Amino acid sequence: AADWVCGANIVAQNLDDPFAGCTVDGYGDTLDVMGKENTHHFSAVNKEYAGFLDNSQILTVTSEGEYTIDQLEMPSSGYKSAKIPLGEGNFYNLEYRVPQGYDVGVPEGVYLRLQVPKLEEPKYKVTTFLPKVNGEFYYLTPGETFTDPFRPISVSLLSMDGKQARLKIKPMPITGSIDAPKELLGSSFPMF
Repeated sequence: AADWVCGANIVAQNLDDPFAGCTVDGYGDTLDVMGKENTHHFSAVNKEYAGFLDNSQILTVTSEGEYTIDQLEMPSSGYKSAKIPLGEGNFYNLEYRVPQGYDVGVPEGVYLRLQVPKLEEPKYKVTTFLPKVNGEFYYLTPGETFTDPFRPISVSLLSMDGKQARLKIKPMPITGSIDAPKELLGSSFPMF
């Protein structure tokens, strides 16, 4: 799990090469056990890859609206992740983190990750990027909005209560398939 610094922008313009114009530390996501020097929970993306989340807990947002996701750390029957398709199998992945369990010390908020499952070696064998702004991981608190400067996407955090976060999401129109290769314990295979 990598961190991702793209200068004045939170995200990169070219998602086919998320390294272009950005600085990436291949294990710099210290909010995911797949990063370095931490004992935090897996991100929602890595919980999905490892089989800890099933499809009923992953919301794929294809139309504008208000959506609720549950906190990532504790068991629940609600959505643990909201994925916004970006085309070509790439997604923004939203997860609500609260400072409990292994996430004590993690600021409460909704974290946005870029999920790029098709990266080629020799670049990092990572599939998620957690943006950093001014040296800090980027996340939303109530009343804040992320607006992608390159794509017609916005995410507003309307409220959070320690159990659920309510979001207003405007995804971009996608034509064609939104499926991405599914990775499980390091081996990729097509989603069915």
